[in-house]
Amino acid sequence: MNDGDDIEAERAAERVVASFRAGASKLPLRASFVEALGVEARPAIHALLFALATDRATDVASLEHHETMAMLALLGRSFAMEGATPTAALGVVPALLDAFRAEGFEVAEALYGSLSIVFLEGFVRGREERLRADFATSALAHVVLLEPLPHVGIVVLRGEHDPEALATHLESIARQAFSRELAACVVDAACGPDGTESADPILHFAGLMMSVGTHIVFVGPAADAWRTTIGAEARPTLNEGVERALHHARLIVRDDRSFVIPFRGILRGRAAPRR
Repeated sequence: MNDGDDIEAERAAERVVASFRAGASKLPLRASFVEALGVEARPAIHALLFALATDRATDVASLEHHETMAMLALLGRSFAMEGATPTAALGVVPALLDAFRAEGFEVAEALYGSLSIVFLEGFVRGREERLRADFATSALAHVVLLEPLPHVGIVVLRGEHDPEALATHLESIARQAFSRELAACVVDAACGPDGTESADPILHFAGLMMSVGTHIVFVGPAADAWRTTIGAEARPTLNEGVERALHHARLIVRDDRSFVIPFRGILRGRAAPRR
């Protein structure tokens, strides 16, 4: 293909993009989404321009259509990741092929069904990825710093989390802990089948806390191993972990937890005789 052919192909692609935008604007999509779709569809449009110019234009299983299939699957995935609806997804490939026809290209009717399937397969994969990502974000949002008593914190982690996202989230919790001047914090973690998936972010978080003097008590399947790794404390249950944190924060003064220092002071004040 010479330079003249390249220029003509680019002009043809621009015309198809314009027609495609016009067709996509009739789908249940926001105007900004239609504009973005016109940009993201360019690789698929260029691949189709090549395939339709060959003698294998109607054979989607041919090598000539290999790039077309790949680009349409990626376009479908991207379409889903942006939050588009299945109703809108059903109209994308017909709008795209109609745009080629509007610009004078010969498009076999059989391509509508075959290429739509490819696009929708990509869309389904994208929807699954988006749902997993939304679930992960929601699960991480439930990892919070609890403060049952002043200067004592509890952080509970369950399930599997992306290590990078977890690290960022735990760093934000560490900043909250610093601002509250926690004396002790219980980290109750059971992440993944053996507790190892999120070990690095959790140990990093615990190390940050300990660096400013916060006493860490681990609870969970890996508590003993983590205690040994960073020199923290471990307890078999959350109740015992909280008790140890209260002791370290000097809130419990007897093993039977009959008194808590702030409450003892209040009771003494009430019992003092008036003069």
